Amino acid sequence: MHTSGEMNVLNSPARQRATHKKSRLGCFACKARRTKCDESRPVCKRCAGHGSRCRYPRTSKFASGTILRLLPGQSLSISPRMIKSEDCRLFHHFLAMASPHLPAGNDEVWASTIPQLASQNQHLMHAMLGLGASHLHWRRPEAQNQVTAIEFRGRAMAGLRAALTKTTWTRAEVDATIAMVYILAFQAQYMKDGLSDFVVMVRGCALAVRNFTEAGAETSFDLRQLQSGTYLCKLVPDSEGFGLVDKNIVQKGLEALNRVWSIIETDENRQFFSTIKNALLACLQSTSVGFMECHRLYTELFTTDWTKFTETFNASNGVTYVLQAFSTIAQLLMVPVTHSLFVPSSKAPVPSNEVQLVLISWALHACDVVPENYQIFVEWPRAVIDKFS
Repeated sequence: MHTSGEMNVLNSPARQRATHKKSRLGCFACKARRTKCDESRPVCKRCAGHGSRCRYPRTSKFASGTILRLLPGQSLSISPRMIKSEDCRLFHHFLAMASPHLPAGNDEVWASTIPQLASQNQHLMHAMLGLGASHLHWRRPEAQNQVTAIEFRGRAMAGLRAALTKTTWTRAEVDATIAMVYILAFQAQYMKDGLSDFVVMVRGCALAVRNFTEAGAETSFDLRQLQSGTYLCKLVPDSEGFGLVDKNIVQKGLEALNRVWSIIETDENRQFFSTIKNALLACLQSTSVGFMECHRLYTELFTTDWTKFTETFNASNGVTYVLQAFSTIAQLLMVPVTHSLFVPSSKAPVPSNEVQLVLISWALHACDVVPENYQIFVEWPRAVIDKFS
């Protein structure tokens, strides 16, 4: 069914258009805006003016005019759901503004390999569209974007579960599965109550990579730095240039955290407490040491066995939410360092206030669901939230 406006366009006489050679090599952002790209490298003039991320499709392996390359032995199959105009908008937004920057050192895979693969993998496409919708909703809240994001996330999760039950994989299946777990983790960052989902998906990222590596599965992703941790070591020496964490706030946080010890009853939460305390103590030493210890807040998620993991993040445990609030605030204090370190030079940096807003949203949610009798223990997290808000 066409709107009246569309009918007017369809019935109007054909107009003469200015002739120029159609560019098929423009950047993703210009394609998303449907504007002509001047193809300046590394950043075109339009992206420079908009301050948006400028990335180009890889063209060296394709014939002129070819947009997507099929993998050997596969045919292009895109469902009607994939080619709606709204889906195109979300797809281009994902490519231009929202694609993950992790695993580190894989910009080209995200820019070229994964978009090509999505044309043949519906669940991967759903994950990409879901993240695009969530990112759009975060920047410009619209109910429809939120509904769309949830719909696509559900479909992608179903596909991911099916993929993880397999015992043998093609290279394309490994690429798609790794991409999906990272995309779903990044999408959780833009969900108000997404901390629990984020925690689970971060664990999923690590476990998927480990399982594929141990099985000797081939992938387009370069996982060597991720496995060795060398990318962290390379980043740390430069981290001092991003300023110091406010030690006065950290000291007050340590005093508040020590009071939480009196309500901890499980070994799992004691371990979580110790990790948070070590991170805050490290922040008092230096930015670089604090950076490394705050990173352990993530490594704890996938080095802990599943039983202990679920106990640590048991939603019915009020102490868990208290500790989650402290953990999130510790990460919030490190945003000036971490947000700059993890955004590759080829991408327009995500504004630090956007990263802060995500963490503030999570910390505030954790504080709000803490039982009334434990509210006294989240006064410090709330004070930091007020300072950053």
